[in-house]
Amino acid sequence: GSKNGYGDYLIEEEEGLNDHNVVVKCAEIQTAISE
Repeated sequence: GSKNGYGDYLIEEEEGLNDHNVVVKCAEIQTAISE
């Protein structure tokens, strides 16, 4: 689904971030899309 797609994208593009920050970014993006 889209959530997994965005998660994978962020993990690929932002390797410098730790997993928690990736999860936070995914959540922020999903919230922005939903609004």
